[in-house]
Amino acid sequence: MEDNAPVRFDRTHPLFPQKLGVFDEHPGQVWYAKGNLAACAKPAIAIVGTRRASPTGCSLARAFARSAAQRGLVVISGLALGIDTAAHTGCLEAHGTTVAVLANGLDKVYPATNTALATRILSSNGCFISQYPPQTPSYPSHFVARNKVIAALADAVVVIEAPHNSGALSTAAYAKEFKRPVCVVPGPCDAPLYQGSIDLIRRGAFCVRSLEDILNDIPALNHAVQKNEVSTRGATADNSTTMSQNAQDIYAVCVASPTPLSIDKLSALTTLSPQDASAAITELILADAIQDLGNGTYRKKI
Repeated sequence: MEDNAPVRFDRTHPLFPQKLGVFDEHPGQVWYAKGNLAACAKPAIAIVGTRRASPTGCSLARAFARSAAQRGLVVISGLALGIDTAAHTGCLEAHGTTVAVLANGLDKVYPATNTALATRILSSNGCFISQYPPQTPSYPSHFVARNKVIAALADAVVVIEAPHNSGALSTAAYAKEFKRPVCVVPGPCDAPLYQGSIDLIRRGAFCVRSLEDILNDIPALNHAVQKNEVSTRGATADNSTTMSQNAQDIYAVCVASPTPLSIDKLSALTTLSPQDASAAITELILADAIQDLGNGTYRKKI
């Protein structure tokens, strides 16, 4: 994580994730990010649960994450051991985009055992985000604050294996505060790993078995997925032609930005080289997906 410095941003940044507007009680809030910040603006689900997950729980988290990635959803989690690690991994297995919210400064990976996973996330167009400046350690209170950010960035929170004392329950509580739907994968009623999960279901959380259950139960998220799929298909001149990954990255940034962007800015925001960014821009212009405004800046085709 030391190879490039985190980007410091606030709500004036062109790619500020509007979902973080729930933190308006702190108008001067400063954030830190590494990687593709535009990913935080896309339709997303958070997948959270216990660090001491069972093999079955980890398998479920990976399966949900793979399904989400295949439908174009970003997968958000906290890079912790157990369910978080499985969720990030499953998303990457499906060549998806995943966002990790950290409870420490972005100059270090915590836990250190997930350093290789962190590298994969960033190299796969993912993003790290934190409230804390570099060199800030992960104090216990930071994990609850991190869970609040996870809930804010998600369009729905999926809980897999949460015992009574699981930190995932705080994520679910913040999701309810932010009016984000909470979905729970059920388990045996006498299993300690599922006691918190079962309590959430009893209090009204959606009981789900698959991503399709989630999309059926949450029409707004289903609509966002379908709209995103149509937008992605429409970003090419021929729907049978697959847009390159670099072009998808540039297009996502243009969609998220309220103002036109230069090649240098697009390159910085996507971590592409200026040459690769220029080639992707040409591809998108030919596909009639973005506009060249003639002054060195570009925007999504209106």
